[in-house]
Amino acid sequence: MLKEMNESYMERRNEFWQNFGLFTIIIVIIIVLTVLLLKGKISSEAAMPIIAGLGSFAAGKVITSVKNNTTAPDNLPIRTTEDKSQG
Repeated sequence: MLKEMNESYMERRNEFWQNFGLFTIIIVIIIVLTVLLLKGKISSEAAMPIIAGLGSFAAGKVITSVKNNTTAPDNLPIRTTEDKSQG
């Protein structure tokens, strides 16, 4: 039991640090591109597709991560319409 808990913790920790590093790199790239775009060093035709692609990738990664980590507990009571009307 302790070994399983430790493996679960390590797996979640590794996933967190992997996502953290990925998002840090994405944010740095977006900031650099935005600054270069505002300074006029690169055109919007070059920067905007990259920014949109990175943003889409990050959003997809978040959705996938949340979907995989969301589990409903088995012991939650199911409320019926009668329960809702009582309070």
